[in-house]
Amino acid sequence: MTGVFFAMNIQSYVPENFDSSSKFALFLASTVPGLLLFVVKCAIATLLLSARTWDMLKLLRWVMVAELSADILATVIDAAYFPDNVALNFLTIIPGLIWVAYMFRSTRVRHIFYLHDWDVAVNSIHPLKLKMAT
Repeated sequence: MTGVFFAMNIQSYVPENFDSSSKFALFLASTVPGLLLFVVKCAIATLLLSARTWDMLKLLRWVMVAELSADILATVIDAAYFPDNVALNFLTIIPGLIWVAYMFRSTRVRHIFYLHDWDVAVNSIHPLKLKMAT
């Protein structure tokens, strides 16, 4: 979605489309940090697929928190200067809140990245039911 919205609105990043250079700077301040942190988050998450370490997970968590903070700051800037964009910001804030809560509170995440015993844990959480031989 981020890539699609960026491609659809590429002309928004041209300074000539703004009344003043300060409005352009505010627009960049509301959009660029979130985009950069999204790219960093994707890179870390991709690395995390092969290196399931607790340190990498902690890094991903804090990048996600930084991205959420950037999205909230963008909403404040947009509310004051670009009110049409505020509704779109909630499309990133709400899922971001859910994912951050999941990454910090999930038992599964702790078992996979900290304890490294997900195979054992899943059997204790959801034991196999034995079928009677007939």
